Amino acid sequence: MRRRDDLLRYGTSVAAILIPFVAACVLNSCGPSKEAAVVPPAAKKAMTSTVKILTLNARHTLKDRSDVRKLARIIKSHGVEILAVQQVERPEEGNDGFDAVKELGKELDMYNFFGKARYFEGVSSGNAVLSMYPVRQTIVQDLPVAKGKVRRSIAFGSVDVGLRNVDVASTELDDESSSERVSEVEEIFSFAKPYAGELFVVCGDFNEPMSGKASARMGEHFTVANALEKSTENTDQRLYVINDPKIRPLSIEKLRFGNSVEGLLVTIEVTQ
Repeated sequence: MRRRDDLLRYGTSVAAILIPFVAACVLNSCGPSKEAAVVPPAAKKAMTSTVKILTLNARHTLKDRSDVRKLARIIKSHGVEILAVQQVERPEEGNDGFDAVKELGKELDMYNFFGKARYFEGVSSGNAVLSMYPVRQTIVQDLPVAKGKVRRSIAFGSVDVGLRNVDVASTELDDESSSERVSEVEEIFSFAKPYAGELFVVCGDFNEPMSGKASARMGEHFTVANALEKSTENTDQRLYVINDPKIRPLSIEKLRFGNSVEGLLVTIEVTQ
């Protein structure tokens, strides 16, 4: 009798252990697979970033360090990352004198590049590109002008903004002849052609409203940021971005620097 009771107690203990184990096995084998419930990863979203570009015609007003410091304070207060300047001066090569481009670069802590357009009152006058980002390539390109007229040029810099390079051209077109300006725009197209597929920005003083012939020609290959804000449509300053889905202007603002200098601050979006 005692042996029978021992066997019953032993059977009860074994059952207590096996029943939960068997139940767990059944549930795991018959229940839904965890792998089947995994959601496939979403498509990778393209990375974007914004860059603030200021374009202005200095109109030969940067004569000393105090002029540069005043301008630099305003530029810094607006978070400018790339600066395109026209009618800015530096001494002729080998001569002493005030170098507005170099001093502006120091005040803004930016890379700086100058492209001479002409000889002006004993110094070199032209265009400049300044950038808080590394400038990988620089070129000075002359623009066509009639004999005896004021010479024009492009200061070009390929700027590494992080996601990719943005090619920035600073220029000033002829201030007298519409046909001259159209010829200069054609030269800009020729200059930009080897950079097809890159993100190209043209900044500067077009010396005509958006209804002008040169501006209309630019609009065939570029998007003008001035169209974002009516108050900037008739200013001579212009900023164009190449027609490419990976770059677009987001906003534009007109800025005043003293009595004679007007600039445009444009925020652009760059997609990787």
